[in-house]
Amino acid sequence: MNGIKMIGLTVLTLILAGCNDTKTVYVTGPGNEAPAAPRGVTSTTGDGQVWVDWYPNGESDLDFYRVWRALQYAGPYSAIADVTGSSYLDQNVNNTTTYFYAVSAFDKAGNESALSPDSTFDTPRPEGSNYMRDLYVAPGSAGFNFTNSSPYGIRTAWTDANADIYLDSVDGVWFINVTYPDIDIQDMGYTTSFDEISYAPEFGWSNVGWVEAIDGHTYVIWTADYRYAKIRITSIDDVNSYVYFDWGYQLSTSQDGNRELKPVIGKPQHDPATYLRRSIAR
Repeated sequence: MNGIKMIGLTVLTLILAGCNDTKTVYVTGPGNEAPAAPRGVTSTTGDGQVWVDWYPNGESDLDFYRVWRALQYAGPYSAIADVTGSSYLDQNVNNTTTYFYAVSAFDKAGNESALSPDSTFDTPRPEGSNYMRDLYVAPGSAGFNFTNSSPYGIRTAWTDANADIYLDSVDGVWFINVTYPDIDIQDMGYTTSFDEISYAPEFGWSNVGWVEAIDGHTYVIWTADYRYAKIRITSIDDVNSYVYFDWGYQLSTSQDGNRELKPVIGKPQHDPATYLRRSIAR
């Protein structure tokens, strides 16, 4: 930052038409005050990538930001990029690994701020787009399996032993059903984007094992092996019985210390005697 030095000049008395003028001249020069630490640092999970965003600093002589990353909350942090904007896409990451981020700011005099105070972390995971069809129209395409090994996100038969959810309709209303009593689902309501829901809820899981499928809604799925998944419906084709959605699947389990998208209560969330629309042979 630039400090401001006030230099008091000797008062010059000029006798001009009987008037005395006094001037104080201000001179700017390099200072030693560092910029403020960046605020509002957030991250957005992706497939093999993490977006890091923050609020721009207000200093007029700001030069650039430095993005830092660590593998644990307390560090040590290593610098990974210098950027002039207020966001950074980190593509040098692995799915299932949790990364912690911080940002510092530099001014044109080379002064560096403290690291951002926000607790910002993210665990990249697979994601994609797919669809399911009504089991009464296309039973071989009515199920979806997130899977815990590559390839991820597989459309399958609704009776497939590995399917996590499936689609059907009742009297013209679409439903997403879980396929196994140890799988939970919750409708998180309408969302403006796929990334709007980033944490699994603590409560509110379906007590019956199905939810209505609604265009624009995001749904959280808690799989039988304690992994988190979500889908957001992007469109519904009533005529041809297609429900299109974006999906994401967290390979890190809710039991391994991963704070992101981790339900903090134990299974089950429901009465197994009244759960599921229908019984599926496995």
